[in-house]
Amino acid sequence: MKRVVSWFATNPVATNLLVAFLLLAGIASFARIPVQIWPDLDVPVISIVVPYLGAAPEEVETAVCARIDEKLDGLDGVDRIRSTAEEGRCRVMVALLFDADRAAVLADVQNQVNAIDTLPKETETPVVRLLSSSDVVVEVAVTGPTDERDLKELARRVRNDLLALPAITRASVANVRPYEISVEVSDASLQRNRLTFDQVAGAIRGNSLDLPGGAIKTDRGELLLRTQGQAERGEEFGRIEVTTRDDGTRVLLEDVARVVDGFADTGQEFRFDGRPAALVRVSQVGSQDLREISAEVSRYVAESRGKYPEDVTLTVWNDQSSLLVDRLATLIDSGLQGLVLVLVVLALFLRPHLALWVAVGIPIALLGAVFLLFCLGVSIDAISLIGFILVLGLLVDDAVVVGESAYVAQREGAGQLAGALEGAGACSYPSRLGS
Repeated sequence: MKRVVSWFATNPVATNLLVAFLLLAGIASFARIPVQIWPDLDVPVISIVVPYLGAAPEEVETAVCARIDEKLDGLDGVDRIRSTAEEGRCRVMVALLFDADRAAVLADVQNQVNAIDTLPKETETPVVRLLSSSDVVVEVAVTGPTDERDLKELARRVRNDLLALPAITRASVANVRPYEISVEVSDASLQRNRLTFDQVAGAIRGNSLDLPGGAIKTDRGELLLRTQGQAERGEEFGRIEVTTRDDGTRVLLEDVARVVDGFADTGQEFRFDGRPAALVRVSQVGSQDLREISAEVSRYVAESRGKYPEDVTLTVWNDQSSLLVDRLATLIDSGLQGLVLVLVVLALFLRPHLALWVAVGIPIALLGAVFLLFCLGVSIDAISLIGFILVLGLLVDDAVVVGESAYVAQREGAGQLAGALEGAGACSYPSRLGS
């Protein structure tokens, strides 16, 4: 280290070029380095969700979770398995080894889960996927309509408008209940129409589906046939034919049952400022700049007053970029305070020009660190900013030690060059710890 310092001290041209390069490269890197809330986390976890509607947690545990655990036990690349039995759902989290081939393990887990033939018939198709990290940057609270369906449709419209913006890649509607169409059949209605519950269920199952009908080859080309009969709304389900009487009268589902086109009974309710509301969450993907995302969302909300009815209000809420902005402001304030402290202290007790050159080393060191982070692919986030703030105190302390040691060595007759080298050596950590 002493040889490097001595070489730069005796070659001022190279030193000036290095300083200029660090300043320009640091400023350029600061404008291009990714800015995120938290560092990128590579989560090697596979999630398995099996809906089992209407089942108690004890039944879910014994009938679903235990069988999945037994099937996945000992699978290559799996570190540990954790299952959770909830009311109406089994959730299994499979943690993988960091050196495992995740695509191959994911395929093995899917094959093993699909091969289980002892699950209850009431369970739905298992959902197997590899988890990915996603940082929510900002949320938009949508208030206005009191009708839950209108509110959800309005939130979807806001989400689609946000996704159309160039800086936003991922947005989702949250804190709303999923759509659900329920068919309520009474015993009296079944007896009156001489039907059974299985007949009603079979009519719904057989008349609400899309089926491919094959292909017809002609001289002009090939025609693909497809039957589109999937019901999407309550009135479409109500028009499903259940049976036909002897006199030719058609019995529709709405004549037998009560079709409710509503929402799942999750007990969920969300209010913002005392009014029913829905949230649109905007997330960061990859190396997107969260400051640009936040500014784009704020600009859209400010310009949205003329796009929606007067009773509709969009509010920016839970803006995570403010955390990063606050820490950036803390870093800048601490840097300015340390710079002024070094200038004042060294100018009062030592020489003004010495204080100036020592203080200049602080921003040069910080900009050089930013350039190094950019070259290594490290982002500026809440964690790295804390490191910058902590190291800034060490820089100020070392600057004072270097300036004082160089000044004392020069006063004792060591000369400017020898005094500067001795001052730089006084900042080495082994000597300071030894003293």
